[in-house]
Order: sequence, then structure tokens, then C-alpha cells
Amino acid sequence: QVSSILYLRTDLEVEWNIYDPSQPRSVSLLKLKLVMVAVIYLANFKRLVTCISHFVFICNPLTWVEIHRPWRSEKACGSCAKLNFSSVPFLLPCALLALAMDVLVNYMVCVDAVSIILSAVSAKDAIFDSLAITFVIELSTNWWDFCEHTFCLQPIDDFEFKAIPEHEAWSPDGRLAEEFRPTLLCPCIVDCIVCLTTPRCLGISNSFLRVGHGSNRVVRTVALFLLFGLFCRQLLVVI
Repeated sequence: QVSSILYLRTDLEVEWNIYDPSQPRSVSLLKLKLVMVAVIYLANFKRLVTCISHFVFICNPLTWVEIHRPWRSEKACGSCAKLNFSSVPFLLPCALLALAMDVLVNYMVCVDAVSIILSAVSAKDAIFDSLAITFVIELSTNWWDFCEHTFCLQPIDDFEFKAIPEHEAWSPDGRLAEEFRPTLLCPCIVDCIVCLTTPRCLGISNSFLRVGHGSNRVVRTVALFLLFGLFCRQLLVVI
């Protein structure tokens, strides 16, 4: 996907004027180009907001405390229980890398779609450029479908995260439960994060980063602000 986008980017005529105000046909073509840019953004909106939301979700430190992972018991594995393949040091880099690449591709599509479509010299070129960008967006889905059927992978379309029962991980006053602390690598860091994100002065005893206590609203708000900044940037580029 990145290679395809970069090839399209290097093929652009940098000194080409996107329209001529003195030519009515050029003005009409510009309107079509802007419509096609809006269509591309609408087609990519759900994918973009989803990958940004997932990225913000895994950047929430309390996500890794509350989401259920098939770790081994402390008694069975001793100190190695905290460093198995389902622990944070193993899972976090993979999740960050995968989502960062997804965000990068969708960001490049949004950025380059404007330049590629506006550089078209005819209505046919503008429409075909839009179709090419749509094809690039769908490459990851087609590649996953190929891997799924070739290697008999289990579909993950209906996958849902499962949270640890609240009474097992947290005490009634909103702090980590004592019996749950040995399962964490750095419980003292979690205590600091919980303390900083719990507005006890407002009579609230639970961190707003916890599942069911505001984490979903925080993730959506941050994702929408990032998306709003991206769209504002692209609007200023067009203007």
C-alpha cells in the first residue's frame, strides 16, 4: 500500500496548475475533483476512525490491566508468569507496530488523495484516480482474505475484548486489589496512573481510564479530535 501511494506521489506534476479561473470547463472540473475528494474521505472515514480509536485504546495503560489475557498462574510459573507471550512486553510492541502502520497508510491516503485527484487533467482521470486510491485502501482487506483462506486462519470479524471482572482487579475504593497486584509487572506505576486520573475532589472514586468508567468516551473523544485536526489540515491545504 505504501509503495503504491509513493509511486502515485512521485508521478505528480508539481508545477501543474489545478485549474484556470478563466476557463468555465476548468472550474467545472475543479468542482468534480472536490466532490471526488469528499467521496474518498467518506469511504475512508470509518476505517480511519476505527484504526485511530484502536491505537488510542491500546495506548491507554489501564487497558493492559483490565483486558483479559490467558496468562499463567503465579503459583504454577513463579516469576516467569509475568513474562509470558501474553504479557505486555510481548504484546504491546506488536499491537503498536500493526496499528501504527494502519494509521500511516490511512493518513497517507488522506493526504495524497487531495494532490492526486486535483492534479487530474480531465473528468475521466479524476474518477479513475479516485478508483485507484480506493483500490489501494482495500489492499489490506484483500491480503487478509487471501491469508485467511490459504492458511486456514480463523476469522476475527466477531472478536471482542473481554475485561477481567471488576471485583477481581479493583477494590471498592477504586484502587488495585491486593490479590491482583502480583499478576502485574509494575503495580506501582499503575497506582500512580490511577491516582492521577481519579478526580476524587469531585467525589469520583474510579479512574476515568477504566473500562465502564469513561475509557470509551476518552478513546472516542481523543480519536475524533485527532481526526478533526487531520481534516482541518487537509481543508487548509485545499484552500
